[in-house]
Amino acid sequence: MSVTLIFSLPYEAPFNTMKYISDSVISLQEALMQCPAQETSSQSSGRMDSPTPSAGSTPSHTASSNSSDKERDRVLGKKALSLAKFQPPDQPPARKDWVPDTKHHVCMACRRETFSMFNRRHHCRRCGRLVCQACSEKKMPVEGCQEEEVRVCNQCYAFFHPDADDEEEPSEAACENPLVPEETLHGLLYLPEVVHRQVQLSPNAPENQLLRSEFYYEQAPSAYLCVAILSLHTDQAACGHQLIGHCRALSRKLTSPEVDACLLTDVMQQLLFSAKMMFVKVGRSQDLALCDSYISKVGVLKILVKANYKYTPSLDDILETSAVTCLRNQLLEAEHYQLAVEVSTKSGLDPSGVWQAWGMASLVAGNFSGAREKLGRCLKPPVDRNQINLGPALLQEVVRQLENNVAATLSRSSGEDVLASLRVLEAALRDSPVDGPEGQGASSHLQQECLYYLSSYGTHLALISFHMRHGCMTEALTYLLSRECPEEVFLEGLLQPCLEQGRLGALQGMLEKLDPTLEASGRYLMASCQFLQRRSYYNTLYQLQQFMMDHVRAAMTCIRFFSHEARSYLQLGEQQRWLVRAKEHLKTYLQEQQGRSGGRRRSQGSSFRKMMSSSDISRHMNTIELQLEVTRFLHRCESAASSKALQTGAPPTTAVASGPPPTLFGGSAVKVEVACKVMLGGKNIEEGFGIAFRVIQDFQLEAQAVYTRAGQRLVRQRQYGAVRQLLKCVGESGAATKSDCDALILSCISVAEQAPADAKELESLILESKSSENKIKAYLLCRKLRPAYLQAVKLESGRAGPLVQEVLRAAEGAQDSVMQNICRQWLSEHNGPPSAEVLIEESEWRPPQTRSGVQSFHDVFMGLHV
Repeated sequence: MSVTLIFSLPYEAPFNTMKYISDSVISLQEALMQCPAQETSSQSSGRMDSPTPSAGSTPSHTASSNSSDKERDRVLGKKALSLAKFQPPDQPPARKDWVPDTKHHVCMACRRETFSMFNRRHHCRRCGRLVCQACSEKKMPVEGCQEEEVRVCNQCYAFFHPDADDEEEPSEAACENPLVPEETLHGLLYLPEVVHRQVQLSPNAPENQLLRSEFYYEQAPSAYLCVAILSLHTDQAACGHQLIGHCRALSRKLTSPEVDACLLTDVMQQLLFSAKMMFVKVGRSQDLALCDSYISKVGVLKILVKANYKYTPSLDDILETSAVTCLRNQLLEAEHYQLAVEVSTKSGLDPSGVWQAWGMASLVAGNFSGAREKLGRCLKPPVDRNQINLGPALLQEVVRQLENNVAATLSRSSGEDVLASLRVLEAALRDSPVDGPEGQGASSHLQQECLYYLSSYGTHLALISFHMRHGCMTEALTYLLSRECPEEVFLEGLLQPCLEQGRLGALQGMLEKLDPTLEASGRYLMASCQFLQRRSYYNTLYQLQQFMMDHVRAAMTCIRFFSHEARSYLQLGEQQRWLVRAKEHLKTYLQEQQGRSGGRRRSQGSSFRKMMSSSDISRHMNTIELQLEVTRFLHRCESAASSKALQTGAPPTTAVASGPPPTLFGGSAVKVEVACKVMLGGKNIEEGFGIAFRVIQDFQLEAQAVYTRAGQRLVRQRQYGAVRQLLKCVGESGAATKSDCDALILSCISVAEQAPADAKELESLILESKSSENKIKAYLLCRKLRPAYLQAVKLESGRAGPLVQEVLRAAEGAQDSVMQNICRQWLSEHNGPPSAEVLIEESEWRPPQTRSGVQSFHDVFMGLHV
């Protein structure tokens, strides 16, 4: 079995027409070997040496050393041209009349050069023919063309310039007319047009290898030839993969100095496109993505080759996306930023990181305009400038870099100034920005760059924070008020830096200067007060409220200072000055309300200040006055108790409580506790009863609750004499009734201990009751059944019956059978039929018999009691 491949191998044109790359060039020496007749003719003529193929597969020829021979060749060439001169048309053809690109694939002048991606076609503006580069090197004016000189073919140029002194190339004479007689070309190199060579393969592998080795198509790479050969194969998918394999192998030779890397990448691209078309023909859609991937990677290699990058990788090295990323990072490290951008774009990677690195490098190098252009590709304006952040990390890095340059400029400018540090310290103490010598002027350009980036890509907070870092409080406040930024921006950008630097006074002065009425900045001041209150910065809050002329809130803050961290009225007495200040603030506000303003501004027109009616202000002032009186009284009492305890060595009777002491600024329950504390705090009840009674009256407290709490505390402390004083004061107050005193006695007895030592004291308290019913209830509370029974039977029958029944129930609870019998006997005699309960119990009871007959237990009890 043998396979025959027949293809044409064209001979080379003369040496001076082949200095451009041809798609179908082979070694001249091989062509001469294939033509024995012409080889003999060449050897006999002796006009040229044997050519040697170049490294780039483009043949070169060496002229004869004999100058006379060269001159004779030139003369003979001119004679040949004169014999068959090309005749151009009378008028230059219009562009639409030019020979179409698809009509001819070979140069119409030399009839040798085949048009390809490496050897492009050109149109002669004078005759309209398709010619190659070697046959269209001349230019001349042509009618109808706007340019002064346009491209024409060499034959048209020679026709219109017959007397030109330039030496005409012999190729034109040789190729112009193939019918020129051979004798006229004596002495010139003549090559036949086409020589067909048959290659027949046999089953003998060594012989086939020899035939293949004789065909050196690698010396003149032709993508068309390669694709043409593979197109004869039946398995186009396998051919496509073979082309991909060829491209992978070619990519490994890109770093070789013996090859033209640009030409090699072009060949690789053409082969890959051909492979893609093969896959399309056979419907291998799964291989199309593979082809597209290789094509994009070849594009990356072409970029590197055109830039003469030293370390150009192969296709196998950049197949993975991670490998391309690594390549891009290597380019960035080597500062090949343009290459890195092109590689990222060609590979589908995000180029923003490259633009960022390039922009930062330009920034460091001082190329601010270039940095703006590069960084503008990766920085975007914020959607909402009111965000509470300093912008993206890249923007912060840019500003930080520029600020570092500013600091370096300042350090260089003030390096010789020994008073620079003193000036900085003095400026800080004056709450004013530093005014350096010439450093500020040198750094103004860098600060303008910072402002450009912040205003273009930053938030309001970022720009205001920049102004504050550089001591430009006026600019920061002006920007804030003009943009109507939210309150959070003021807190983060202005208030907190001023608090950290101790420049709150400067901030207040600047606010008053820019906004004398404080109306535009009112909402920022209110937000500041709320912020300070949440952080418990009460001193700063009070300072700000005084600046705002907000007297009501300032008075509230003073009241907070009064009770802050106090654990007893001893400590409250030392802080009562704050109550005085609170009263003064309310008094000032009341005067402003009444039209007697003593301040700078009227508060009626300020919406952010706390408003309150005159009646409420008067009520609060009365509360402060009463609290001052309570504080002085209890402070005096606790001081006296502490002094007495120190003298006697006994523990103080008023221990420090775990919580804050009660004040009149709390709720109703706290006010009740204050009244009770005042009532029991003096030497006796009468000393503090007056103040406590005022507290009860002013705040409309439930007096009985105050008296009950005070009385029960006295009973628990077994101060029965103080209880009787309390009863006396309550009775003499004029606001209490007899039932109030009786209720107080009952509440005191309900918490008293039923000890024998307290029996007489409790009896005396019971006798203080005005109502018999209350006395009976008191006796029953003390479990004194007999006095309760005797007190009950002294009353009328209608009133005594229910009371005796209560005594009976108490006796049943105490399991006192004697008292039970007595109560039942009385009820049976005075109240008619007793209740059902009494009847049930009496059915089980029989009166005792005596010697004189039936005797009443009531009579016995009365006799025994008497």
